[in-house]
Amino acid sequence: MRSLFSCFLEVLLVDATHGTNSEHYKLFLFMFHDSFRRGQHVQHALMTDERSVRLRHAITQFKSSNPAWTNVRCVVVVLDKDFTEIGVFTSKPADTRILLCQFRAVKYV
Repeated sequence: MRSLFSCFLEVLLVDATHGTNSEHYKLFLFMFHDSFRRGQHVQHALMTDERSVRLRHAITQFKSSNPAWTNVRCVVVVLDKDFTEIGVFTSKPADTRILLCQFRAVKYV
């Protein structure tokens, strides 16, 4: 996964799954698109909650495991309902694009 990631550094996608297991763990996925426009997983982070401390730790682990991280041009974060992620991701990389889930955006407006 690491060698593939170093070949496709244009965009890093970060998303999370919610309520997919009986223990209510959150699974954060760090992904990229390959040349066939297919999503490839770089790293998984299984967490008990989504507090900013845990998210920052997951980002730190990702960076330490993937030295090519410094060459990423853009980070896209898909947010569903937990806005804790906004502060964590916008404070770290300079060029971060936050995308809100359309269902949640309409619901909150």
